[in-house]
Amino acid sequence: MSCRARLNLLAAFCLLRALQVHRQNGMDTKKNERLAIPTVGDIIYIDTSLSVGHGIDDIQGGKAMIVEVSLRDTYVYVEVDQDPGAKYGWAHLASEQESLKSKFGDSWAHPKPDYRPEFNTGF
Repeated sequence: MSCRARLNLLAAFCLLRALQVHRQNGMDTKKNERLAIPTVGDIIYIDTSLSVGHGIDDIQGGKAMIVEVSLRDTYVYVEVDQDPGAKYGWAHLASEQESLKSKFGDSWAHPKPDYRPEFNTGF
């Protein structure tokens, strides 16, 4: 089994586990069942992320390819190739896809570091 197939299988397992936990806790799953969970390799949109205290990690928003889908508690998170190490909450990001698409169009997300000392104070 290829690495990509294993990651897609893991993403499916995570989604099923999240829905199972919601049902066990008596939570409403109708909204979550309508939310399409992405898989590794899908192209989504992320927003621009700027940091006042750590500008070297700034990201220009746009299209991004999913490299990981994970589950923490009952929440689904995605990590994208264009912003390694950052986890995006999928429930929120999914609701923003249409507006991000109109905002960024065909442009791809990319690092846009700000090296000025006043924006890299470490907080």
